[in-house]
Amino acid sequence: MMDALYTLCMKKVHDRFHRKQRSTVIADVPLSKFNDRLQSSRRFQVFESGNGVYQVQIPDTGVKYIVNLQERYCNCTDFSEYESPCTHAIIACQHKAEDPYDLFYPYFTVSSYRKTYEHFLKPISIENLSSTARVLPLVFKKQRGRPPTKRIRKGA
Repeated sequence: MMDALYTLCMKKVHDRFHRKQRSTVIADVPLSKFNDRLQSSRRFQVFESGNGVYQVQIPDTGVKYIVNLQERYCNCTDFSEYESPCTHAIIACQHKAEDPYDLFYPYFTVSSYRKTYEHFLKPISIENLSSTARVLPLVFKKQRGRPPTKRIRKGA
């Protein structure tokens, strides 16, 4: 079983290294999330303040966000959480006619994705491995506190 699991991991690393990406710049997973945010940002209004600072307003609710493209900051905190442009930063980039792909952190690029999987796993066989007495099974400790109880419903 362990041998089959290791083979599966080897295959997964190989397949991910050779997987064709939709973009030459950004890897597939962050690109799909970016495209979702791009779709929702189309209805926002942008007001330029200067020096790369913008105010983005959502017309439905009137909520306003401050975006600083040079510092990669938005007060919605999604920019720092995603480590890629939030909806407000995307629309601010489009307003300034800049490429929003430049706001992605470098580890979301296709080249970083390829570097992650460039080291292949070497095949091993566990059939002829010697067992040692020093390796012991895991010991599970009972957790502190009262165990959760199942609720007894009235009339059941």
